[in-house]
Amino acid sequence: MGIIGLGRIGQQVARRGVAFDMDIVYTDPSDDLTGIADGLGARRVVLDELLHTSDYIVVLAPLTDATRHLIDARRLALIKPTAFIVNTARGAIIDQEALADALEAGRIAGAGIDVFDPEPPTAALRILQAPNVVLSPHVGGVTRETLIRIAMAAASNVRRFLDGQPLADVVS
Repeated sequence: MGIIGLGRIGQQVARRGVAFDMDIVYTDPSDDLTGIADGLGARRVVLDELLHTSDYIVVLAPLTDATRHLIDARRLALIKPTAFIVNTARGAIIDQEALADALEAGRIAGAGIDVFDPEPPTAALRILQAPNVVLSPHVGGVTRETLIRIAMAAASNVRRFLDGQPLADVVS
């Protein structure tokens, strides 16, 4: 399994891959992950190698100027025809027109997408009609328990604000 972005979620995905006896490779711009990666048994590789060698590719990187269309037509061509790519990060990290082309031509085995570009997707978005793709809104992993945790965290932050305490889990 190749993981693009070995942050908090990427590390959890890696742990699950290891539980299924998968070899884990990753790419991430941070140089601070060596100890974490070693603990996971993950090996750092350049993106093109990750795409060329992985059977399952999971995109978990943030969307930045550097990651917009990171996976373009050239990089999709590196992926094995038997491989699957899953994007749960941000839709614009993968060029969705190029992904639709690759799926329609059978150049990759399949894709799992729960983020789109644009968000929400328009009916004209080709990826919605592409073969061998599983689509989901960006709430595919949200359970009743998760919704309760989110509501409790929000209420806790309101209490912290009213008490003059620093807020937890602030996203800028």
